[in-house]
Amino acid sequence: MAEKLKESGNAAFTAGRYEEAAKLYAQASTKAPGEPVYLSNLSAAQFELGDYGACATTILKTAPLLNNSTDALQRKLAHRLARSLCHGRMSSGLQSADHEAVDRFEAISRADAANADAGAVWDAWHTLAGADVNLLRAEGQQALIKQRLFKNMQASFGFEYYTVGQDDVESLLMSTTPPLPDIQLSKLDVGPLSELNFLVGGCGDSRHAFGTLIDIHQQMLGNAMRQSQKDAVSVHITLVDIHPTTVARVLLYLNVLSQLADALDTADEEEAVAAFLYIYMAPVIPGYVHTRITQAMQTIITQLETDSFPSWLVGPTDPAPVIASLRHWLGLKIDTRDYVSSVPVHIHRDIDEMLSGTMAGLQLSPEYLAMLRGNKGAQERSILQANLSLPEGHLRGLVPGGAKMSRAQLNKHVEQAVKKNIEYFTNRVARAGLRDEQKVYPKLKTIIPSHSLREKYHKPMHQLAQDVRAMMINPYELRDPPTGLPTQAALNAALAHMYKEWRANPLSFVRPDRNMPRQNASGYPDSTWDVHGLITGFDDILKKRIPGYLDDEKELAKHLDAQTFARGALFFRRTARAFKALRGRLKFEVVASDVYAWLEKCRLGLARPAGSMCPSKYTRMWLSNVPDYGGGPLNVAVYCAPCFQSLTASGATFNILLNTGTWKNMEHYNYHYSLMNIRDMPRVVGCVLNSRTANDNLSISLPNESQRKDIAPRPELTRWLVRLFLNLIFHGKSGLHQTGARVDTPNTLAFFLRVLIHLHSFVGVPGHFLAETLQGFLADKVASDARPYTGYLPIVPQPAGPVRKLHLAPWLAELRALVAQVRGALPFYVSLELRQEDLATCEAPFSMQDDFMQGSSMRQPALALLLYSRRIDPRRLHEVYERMLDGERVADAHVFTGFEIDRPKKTVRWVMEAQKLRAAHSAGWGLTIFRLESMRIASSLVPSTSWILPPDLFAEDLEAEPLD
Repeated sequence: MAEKLKESGNAAFTAGRYEEAAKLYAQASTKAPGEPVYLSNLSAAQFELGDYGACATTILKTAPLLNNSTDALQRKLAHRLARSLCHGRMSSGLQSADHEAVDRFEAISRADAANADAGAVWDAWHTLAGADVNLLRAEGQQALIKQRLFKNMQASFGFEYYTVGQDDVESLLMSTTPPLPDIQLSKLDVGPLSELNFLVGGCGDSRHAFGTLIDIHQQMLGNAMRQSQKDAVSVHITLVDIHPTTVARVLLYLNVLSQLADALDTADEEEAVAAFLYIYMAPVIPGYVHTRITQAMQTIITQLETDSFPSWLVGPTDPAPVIASLRHWLGLKIDTRDYVSSVPVHIHRDIDEMLSGTMAGLQLSPEYLAMLRGNKGAQERSILQANLSLPEGHLRGLVPGGAKMSRAQLNKHVEQAVKKNIEYFTNRVARAGLRDEQKVYPKLKTIIPSHSLREKYHKPMHQLAQDVRAMMINPYELRDPPTGLPTQAALNAALAHMYKEWRANPLSFVRPDRNMPRQNASGYPDSTWDVHGLITGFDDILKKRIPGYLDDEKELAKHLDAQTFARGALFFRRTARAFKALRGRLKFEVVASDVYAWLEKCRLGLARPAGSMCPSKYTRMWLSNVPDYGGGPLNVAVYCAPCFQSLTASGATFNILLNTGTWKNMEHYNYHYSLMNIRDMPRVVGCVLNSRTANDNLSISLPNESQRKDIAPRPELTRWLVRLFLNLIFHGKSGLHQTGARVDTPNTLAFFLRVLIHLHSFVGVPGHFLAETLQGFLADKVASDARPYTGYLPIVPQPAGPVRKLHLAPWLAELRALVAQVRGALPFYVSLELRQEDLATCEAPFSMQDDFMQGSSMRQPALALLLYSRRIDPRRLHEVYERMLDGERVADAHVFTGFEIDRPKKTVRWVMEAQKLRAAHSAGWGLTIFRLESMRIASSLVPSTSWILPPDLFAEDLEAEPLD
């Protein structure tokens, strides 16, 4: 019976069904408890499952039975035990209590002359067993978070600054990416309700945080939630942005939000809501708003300097850059007349104008263009059909004189009106009654104040407001709109008043970088966001979550004066009401960081001081278009998914803005970043990519239970990991001159280690398999049919070639240094003699110009560092680089994807093995920085005589490793 169970187990084991095999072997061992072979097989299955504790325990059970086993079986068990103990120690802190049995197996291994590695593994076990694994892990994790996430770019100026977000407001409780569901608070238990944690990064203007607050408040106002559920609600919102000026802006918004919440239903409410609306949207703001926010900025500076934020707010831990941005705003001296006359703002264009303009500058994919034009035609046909399908009585009421028309006359009139005034049916700005103020906006460059504010502060703007109101038309009329409005006199009166009493919005300005190129002829930052479209978008999606939305619309329709102000103010009033209702159970946390770096710290428990009550797991995340610059869906899976709460509805939503028109479909998009089909994402990285088109939101969410168990076979994982490695050290050619859009492949080689950690800790891939894979790279023993992608970006699938050895020596200096630094953070044991103390940090001076070369982007993260021998001419690197993978000049170069550039000091700094560094220096090697996407030299050529080596590098006992 035991033998039959063993045979069945062998069949399952051979097929890779290790869990099934383990069950069969366990049954066999109970049938024949005196036979060690069944326990040996069971331990083998447990080892392949990555259950190293169970594997070690099973092997130790065979100790009393070893006399009944062959020498070969004993050696196999002894070697497996050593590997299990090492991997278990690194993954879970495994220790063995049965020292006597362990010693016996160790003796068996060390007596095996045929296995040269056996002794080394046991040596490693003794080192690990005697080490403080928690300390090793902590040191490794600290080293991991210091590794550079993304490649350097050639541009010498800093982060791009965007004043206003471009998305329609959404609630993070909503899902625009089926099958990820909406979150209904009434369906949640009190536990999840007490941990409603949201992350918005890069948070920009925080509109989705505000939309989420509104949604939560509206659901709590309804009757679907029980009182116990409402009482349990507790909300934490983390707002993350890498730009200190954006962080300063967010802190100001939150201050103004708190002021508005306090001012609700008081005489100050109208001015408080005006302050929020104008600084949020308008290039030019009233003087009293400027005074209010100046006082708020001074308050925030004090809070940052003294860490004295209100109880509902956690501020950034590095306040100095944020304070600098606030002080820059306070010190601005802008002439209002010159600013209004010069600053570029949005000018509305219809779809045909946009497409013709786009075609002049970009080469969009034919599939994307066809979709846009098809959508436009379908929308017009749909509008006409929808109107003709209205109940006849209602339609006659909409059409002037419709009650007296025959049905045929009515249909013809509607068809003519729709064709003539199509914009008022298809353009949401026109439908909302804002189109006429939008026409005036390019001259005014602000929002017309409400009637009550005009009475108090802006009487010279009354006539302009009346003229704009008179410009409105009924889209069902066939008459032409009035001409000559607004009158020049009304416009001149408004502008004269603004020149005297209004100020440039300081939030439009960013603290200058001396290397930042001039953005436009005016010298002022662009203010080209679509104010009216964005205000319409405040509730275009969110309205379905607001039960009183139709009542609000009816109220707005009664008061056509200053509609843009009224609609914008309504959003901020809703936000303030939600903020006020949730006081005491709402906390904002503002973080100045790259969002992926922050999430990595959250995963490791390093994001906040010990004892912090802030969460490390999130219900939902919104990432805007950060993945455009940050590695796409693969990076979202690796950095975000480990920080999801266990809710099946958890997810991270994002969109595409940088290169929307480049993608033929979502498979095309995902393959560039992830090197796999969408259907394979759950099997490889343990996440689902939910997507429809490049114009829609996308999300990463958790797979269902059956998908989580379906991990990709190891040969498939191996091939994918090889391709991933190759596409970190190669780049593909810039497709900028073909698509007109930048497509990035930004990750450094350190991402490879982050992926290995993710595959073990999140997906459940056994550590020994990942260790063996990494060991193959470190030993330069990788053979594969995979090829680096060297065509024009984006990356597309390419046919496999013959299996060949990949010569990785030029890139191993970086990989070895990385592993030596982060070894303790790896959840498996890897053999590498190199230690942290064997590394050295070297600096070198360099010069590099901002890149304005045609066909390239100066902000593309595509730089690599090259150390080269005298046998390589770096100016001919494009001829050599790919051939190095085939073994040419492999001993003549070290290539680094992750290194630090100090722009003010004009130095480059990198870490590598001290012996290799000394040898390269002694042999007279050179250094340069080059662009991976073009193989063009980007910096000066720096001889080794100019390198700045550590003082102790030439110690007597440090022997230089010989170079060929």
